[in-house]
Amino acid sequence: MVDVFATSETVLVAAAEAGRLGVGCVPRPAVAQYLATRLREQVSAGRRAAVRLRPHGADRLREALDGLEGRVELLIAALPPYPGPARGFTGVLCPSCRAEPALGVAQLGRFLENARQVLAPSGHLAVITSARYERGRVVDLAPEIIRHAGRAGLAYVQHVIALRAPIDGDSLVVQADPRGLAQIRRARSGGLPPVVSVHADVCLFTPAAGAAW
Repeated sequence: MVDVFATSETVLVAAAEAGRLGVGCVPRPAVAQYLATRLREQVSAGRRAAVRLRPHGADRLREALDGLEGRVELLIAALPPYPGPARGFTGVLCPSCRAEPALGVAQLGRFLENARQVLAPSGHLAVITSARYERGRVVDLAPEIIRHAGRAGLAYVQHVIALRAPIDGDSLVVQADPRGLAQIRRARSGGLPPVVSVHADVCLFTPAAGAAW
């Protein structure tokens, strides 16, 4: 299993418990230190050799997985909700936005091509994303991801809706993330209200038959 945007130890712990190799791509040293501590706490010493952290971003996926080309059975990529500031942006980004790795359209295409090359013939890529607000309208990233994946030689298998919010009886327990809190407005403001994401889109892909590497 490979977690491309590893910010939690969940995937790696699951890989260790299943007796599989788990690799987390973590380009930020502070996040890597946090995950290393969590893994020492949750993974037994006998299984730690099968859990690895690599200091690589999504644009260096093949380098991170050197020697594993064509062998990865499950690759999970929870994409950042925003691709980074637009060209010509001169404003100040909030701390949450600055902390997230950017993945623009060009980088997305290269990432999907690299994912195709490291996946086993029967492997799967799970791309996790959410709709976003851009210039006053909702932008659904899934169709663009599916188009790029097709060009990269990946076949679209399934679309899954995953709830992010806990369920309490018949209600969803909704909490704003740091970006949403940063957008809290005055009662009489004409701007958009804070946005709270309650679900994620999970697009599943597998290498297309006969696709060239």
